[in-house]
Amino acid sequence: MTKDRFITAAVALPFLVVMIIYSSQIVWDLFIIFVVALCSMEWSELWGYSPRKKVYFTASLVITCLVVTGLSYVHEIGQVVDYMLEMIVLTSVMMHLAIVPLWIFLKWKCIADWIVGCVVWILFFCFWWSSVFLKVDPAFLMAILGLVFISDTTAYFCGKKFGRTPLAPTISPKKTWEGVFGALVGVFIYSFVIISPLGFSGTEKTQLLLAAMILVILGIFGDLFFSLLKRQVGKKDSGKLLPGHGGILDRVDSLILTLPFAFIVVNIGN
Repeated sequence: MTKDRFITAAVALPFLVVMIIYSSQIVWDLFIIFVVALCSMEWSELWGYSPRKKVYFTASLVITCLVVTGLSYVHEIGQVVDYMLEMIVLTSVMMHLAIVPLWIFLKWKCIADWIVGCVVWILFFCFWWSSVFLKVDPAFLMAILGLVFISDTTAYFCGKKFGRTPLAPTISPKKTWEGVFGALVGVFIYSFVIISPLGFSGTEKTQLLLAAMILVILGIFGDLFFSLLKRQVGKKDSGKLLPGHGGILDRVDSLILTLPFAFIVVNIGN
């Protein structure tokens, strides 16, 4: 399993870096739509949607993303679209910051498929738009993805080595508080090294470090949220597309909340 994880990461990470640095904006937009389409198909299969519902869920998401992409390139209305999307993502992030932690802590088991579907649909859409927007500054996007990678990696190895106290045993038994602490320390060091040489004031550096810590916590919430949903339907992974990792959704679940929050931080801080 560890070997499979390493081989998959060795192939996927360089490809992702090349896409971020060298692809044009439109190519990146379409690539992320493809990723979101895979996530939505995995989700539809995971949640047991009927064939018709699978098509509706995935097609509605992909078509919406394609329409928004097209409108954003129309000069006359592109700025209006960007502003509307900024408000949508901001509202969604604030809503999910309230709902997702409660959903996890109270272990809600929602019977109404349409409620879960709407929440996940909005999360996927905001993840897509945030990824598209942040590509404007490839270095910043790389830094955020690096942060999530450091968080996941340090949490995994610290939890494996020192883990004693389960974080959420009924949701994700292998996650521990020691892993969370390791992730926070690892990301703090990573962020400090990146931020220190830059020309920020002491207050700005403190704010950025705080934002980095929040991103770690949001990544954990995103991971736990989808783990809870998977456990409620008796599944461990969302798919088998990535050997050693599960499905695409299993790899991006920690980004579902972190990228929209990073989008908000960029817009608030200009």
